[in-house]
Amino acid sequence: MDQDKKRVGQLAATNPFPKVGHMNEVLRLLRVFHDMKGYELAEQLNVSKSYLSEIENGKKEPSIALIKQYAKVFNTTPSAIMFLAENLGADKENNIEKKLSGKMLGLLKELANENAENLFD
Repeated sequence: MDQDKKRVGQLAATNPFPKVGHMNEVLRLLRVFHDMKGYELAEQLNVSKSYLSEIENGKKEPSIALIKQYAKVFNTTPSAIMFLAENLGADKENNIEKKLSGKMLGLLKELANENAENLFD
């Protein structure tokens, strides 16, 4: 039993914030939706552009403190960001949260595409 506790402690130390659904996609879409360049957001979050890129590409997981900073920059709540990320990948087919988060993510993608198209008008 002591070995189990030790192993749990080691796992927590290596990954204190377990992967949450599609956090990287939600964070990327928040930035794109607000028509913000990566370097601009990195500056506001006080992180490097490469670190932000790794987060958005799913290579690194954001800390809770960073999610709070995202929420502040984008005038939302950390819980709203977590809700989208957690429920986007939910396994239950009839889960209303999954349907809602999927629709919200779809809307963000549509708006991001419209913003990208309007950049060249």
